Amino acid sequence: MILSQTVHRVTQKLIGEPCWNVEPGLHPCLTLEFGAPRLELYEPTRKRVQKMLGRRTISVKGEYHLWTYDSDWAVRSKRTHIGCSKQKTSIRDAARSLDGQIVEAVSVAYRGCQTVIHFDFGGRLTLTPRQDAYWMLFTPRRMALTLRGDKMFSYQKSSTDPSEESWKAAWQRSRT
Repeated sequence: MILSQTVHRVTQKLIGEPCWNVEPGLHPCLTLEFGAPRLELYEPTRKRVQKMLGRRTISVKGEYHLWTYDSDWAVRSKRTHIGCSKQKTSIRDAARSLDGQIVEAVSVAYRGCQTVIHFDFGGRLTLTPRQDAYWMLFTPRRMALTLRGDKMFSYQKSSTDPSEESWKAAWQRSRT
């Protein structure tokens, strides 16, 4: 099976990018920023939301933002296990160990639909799906690449309503 050109092309853009602000989210989520930082401004547009929030929000994001969702993940440094989504006590250490490392390689395997990101100081993040969308990679052009555990992907504007996403097979049979 051959990985979709879209999935390959977008994930390979992480190579050479520094990883920073690695944070555990709601268990077992993990967020990672890559590339140059930029400010992201959220301007509430609906009057009701404006009244509720009473303010805009600003956050610092990377050119690329990876959000893991409903997946198991593990971080290793060289051959040492640092932490994983299943061990709450080690999650912060795992996140901290990836901060500042530069991406050397990204692979997405057909078997198990597992994604592995290799870093320059020997760090390795392995993502394994549980069910639905298991990671989303947001790009500088406001696009989102989403990979699901059923080996389907979508690549569309990050503002697309989830009910309107179109899904394609992440792998095609090789033509020999």
